[in-house]
Amino acid sequence: MSILRLTTHIRGAIACAALATLAACSGGGAPTEVNPVTTPPPVADYTGPAPANADVQAFRINLWENIKASNRCGGCHNAGGQSPNFARNDDVNLAYQAAIALVDLTQPDQSRLVTKVAGGHNCWQASASACGDTMTVWIRNWAGSVAGGGKTIQLQEPPIKDVGASKTFPDSSSLYGSTIWPLVRGQGQCLRCHTPASATAQSPYFASSDVDAAYAATTLFKERIAHGMLSAAYISAVFGMKLPGPGAIYVSQTLAFKGPVKIGDTVVATVKIVELLPEKKRARFETVCTVDGKAVLTGEAQLMVPGRPEA
Repeated sequence: MSILRLTTHIRGAIACAALATLAACSGGGAPTEVNPVTTPPPVADYTGPAPANADVQAFRINLWENIKASNRCGGCHNAGGQSPNFARNDDVNLAYQAAIALVDLTQPDQSRLVTKVAGGHNCWQASASACGDTMTVWIRNWAGSVAGGGKTIQLQEPPIKDVGASKTFPDSSSLYGSTIWPLVRGQGQCLRCHTPASATAQSPYFASSDVDAAYAATTLFKERIAHGMLSAAYISAVFGMKLPGPGAIYVSQTLAFKGPVKIGDTVVATVKIVELLPEKKRARFETVCTVDGKAVLTGEAQLMVPGRPEA
C-alpha cells in the first residue's frame, strides 16, 4: 500500500456568497415592568350551588376564585356584607349577578372593578396600578372563556396582491460595495463595532474598510474562503506528478466538501491506493484533504495507470 502527501499553503481565496443577518451595534430598549400575578389564591372549597351556565362558570374560574378571599374583595363584598356582593362565598350565581354590572367584557380595562382597585381601593399589592393590571387580566380571561361573554373578532383573509419589485441581497462584493456598504459605514453607526480595527470590535465585520472582507462577513463563514475545487486541484497534482505520476489518466473522481479552507490555511492532500485492477490497468484511490488534521474534502478516484516499460 502506498501513501503520498503533498502540503501546499493557500495564499489567496475566492469568497462564496450566502445570506446573513446584520447585527445591531448598540443596545438599549424601553423600560420593562414585572408581569402581574394572575394565579388564583388558595381558598376554601366551594359548597354552594353549581354555576347556572357557561358564563357563570367562566366568571367563577377566572375572576371569582381570585377575589373571594378575605384578604381581597371577599373581606367586604361577601354575603351580608357591603353591597354589591360580587365576592360572596355562598352562591357563585348571585355573585355573578352582582359582578356583571361592574365589568365591561368588551373593554376589560374600563371595568368599574378595575378603576376602583387601580385607584387604591382595597389594593392587595404594593402598587395600585399592579392591582388594576391584575384585575384587567382576570376580567379579560373571563371575557375570552365563553363565546357569548367576550368580544368576538371576525377574521378576514388579506387581499391578494401582486408581488412587486423584490429586494434581494447583493450577490457580489462589487454590488454590496455600491449599495449596502456605504450605508453601514456612513455616519459611523456600525463603524464603532463591526470593523476589526474598532476598539470594541464585534464580529461579523461587515463594515470593514476592505469591501471584499466586508462582503465576506455577510456570508455563511463570516470571512473569505477558498473555492473548494482549489483543494481538489491539489489531489490532481499528486496524481499527475507523484503517484501514479506522469502518464496516468483520470477516469473518475468523487468529492465531498466537509469544511471551509480559509486564507492562510495549510492544506495537506493525501492519496492512498485501496485497490489494484491489473487486468484493466487501473487503480482505485482514497483521496483526502485536511487542514490541521481535520478533513475538509474527501473522495475516491479511479485512474488508468501506464504499464512498466519493457526491459
